[in-house]
Amino acid sequence: QAPVRADPGDESAPLLTAEDVIEGHPPSGRGQAGDRWVTVRAGDIVVAASAADRLVARVVTTAQDAILGPGLTLLRVDAGRLDAHFVAGALRSSANGQVTTRQTGSSGRADIARALIAQLPLAEQRPYGEAFRQADELESAARSAARMGAGLALLLAEAIAAGTLEPSTGQTNSP
Repeated sequence: QAPVRADPGDESAPLLTAEDVIEGHPPSGRGQAGDRWVTVRAGDIVVAASAADRLVARVVTTAQDAILGPGLTLLRVDAGRLDAHFVAGALRSSANGQVTTRQTGSSGRADIARALIAQLPLAEQRPYGEAFRQADELESAARSAARMGAGLALLLAEAIAAGTLEPSTGQTNSP
């Protein structure tokens, strides 16, 4: 786990924040790598506790050279025994959110040791892991579409307010 409080230091390294994990964004913070910080690698699972007593677990798919921010837990699985997407998907289940989240002071922290994950052979984990990966991609695409839709609605309202776009009268011309 990352330290509870971040000391930004010289801000020379990207820092993965809990909000980045929850929203599925790349690292947005800055910090200073050091002995007490964990560097995130491709294949790692990063876990955050959301405000809704839900775990958000994401598999890091690219090398980011980012450090793990406060409130996050990192799992580095043995790829010969565990499928990272299977583990992350199991952690995201609502049952695990209720079992593993607890409040520590003003920030939520996941108690991963209490998580329930089915013990399956690696070959059986892989199809589930692939399905969990696809579900994560769908969630990411839906978030992106919602952001784009909100941006488009704002542009539309601005164009109407500026008079560059006239509202429809609701009448159609019939031949």
